[in-house]
Amino acid sequence: VELPPGARVDFTAASFAFLRGQVVRVLAGRLVVEEGGQAADLGPGDCLAFDLVAPKGHAFRNPSASRACRYLVALSRR
Repeated sequence: VELPPGARVDFTAASFAFLRGQVVRVLAGRLVVEEGGQAADLGPGDCLAFDLVAPKGHAFRNPSASRACRYLVALSRR
């Protein structure tokens, strides 16, 4: 997935109703993952896993004003 500079994508908890897990790996650029009141700042090679048994909404945000962020998402169904 390529996220343009300054872009943000919000995911509601309902969007994960049929999923068990999610893993995000950053390939290029920076990605801020926000969930609840916490944020994780990820760079190339960083991974973050989500246990979606009791999903919460979260958001992906590209903090750069000039560089796109490329990341890979892997999903596991229930």
